[in-house]
Amino acid sequence: MSFHSYNLFNHWKPAADYLATLFLDYEPGIHFSQCQMQSGTTGINTLRVYSSIKQSMDQDPSGEFIKKWVPELKDVSINDIHTPWLSQKKEKYINPIVDEKGSRKRALFEIGQIRKHNDFKITSKKIYDKHGSRKNTQDQKRRQKEMKLPKSDEDIEQWAADYPDVAAIVETIAMKKAREQSVALEERVKAIDEMQLSATKEKAEVELMRMHPDFGEIRDSDEFHDWAEEQPKWVQDALYDNDNDARAAARAIDLYKADKGIGKEKPKSNKDAAKSVSTKNSRSTPQKDETSSYLKESDVQRMSAQEYEKNSDEIMEAIRSGKFVYDVSGSAR
Repeated sequence: MSFHSYNLFNHWKPAADYLATLFLDYEPGIHFSQCQMQSGTTGINTLRVYSSIKQSMDQDPSGEFIKKWVPELKDVSINDIHTPWLSQKKEKYINPIVDEKGSRKRALFEIGQIRKHNDFKITSKKIYDKHGSRKNTQDQKRRQKEMKLPKSDEDIEQWAADYPDVAAIVETIAMKKAREQSVALEERVKAIDEMQLSATKEKAEVELMRMHPDFGEIRDSDEFHDWAEEQPKWVQDALYDNDNDARAAARAIDLYKADKGIGKEKPKSNKDAAKSVSTKNSRSTPQKDETSSYLKESDVQRMSAQEYEKNSDEIMEAIRSGKFVYDVSGSAR
């Protein structure tokens, strides 16, 4: 556009219309205003009179574009590709249709003379007042200098009403910072929770090993896991779904040792004794027969953790002495 309008001194519109048919990203609102600006006809922009030779050297230093679209220059050296008419070779290229440097100077001079006229200044001001953005920018800068930062909640509301554009920017920045801090906080809390869980699990394992030093060997025993598969859910949960309650796991291992006679005499079967057990149940204490002191598995299952802790010694003694009735799982171990 610059060469077409300044160097050749043509009207901007025919070239703009033709270029509109070539551009893949053609958009009228941008295209025509840019063509006018590049041609110096807006009246409010700096004149952009480019040197076509310098543009060629800057944008196509090796001359690849020129050699592709002007094939008669494909054998011209890099030194001559941008000004082939100045080559010292015998077969010279045709001269330019205009003197590039001279036509630029003429355009700058003549348009400069036009811009000195009072009529131009009046028209330029009208265009600037209607389309220019600097007036608003200057008003914003003036208002920002006068802006006083709010000090109270009431001031913030009034300040946001007085400076809605600035308030919107501040809110956007604050929300972005809040999201970043929230994500960082969630990550820290998650890391702390994982550390606490790991520490709790490790502490429970140490406590369990203190109560049952042979737990490592028991845990690796197939016999132990076969036994566990036949136990009530509360026993299995204490062994397999338990990361922090060492006492519950210890109680389950106590049952295993009692059943298998590890360290104690193996308890005898008491299926027949179950017939004499009272059918009266209690949630707080194990149900006993008044004469034989048998304990029922169903009563133990209904106990809370506190009740189990309170009666644990009595329960273990009943298991060891063969006075524990397995009325839920169906058989004595």
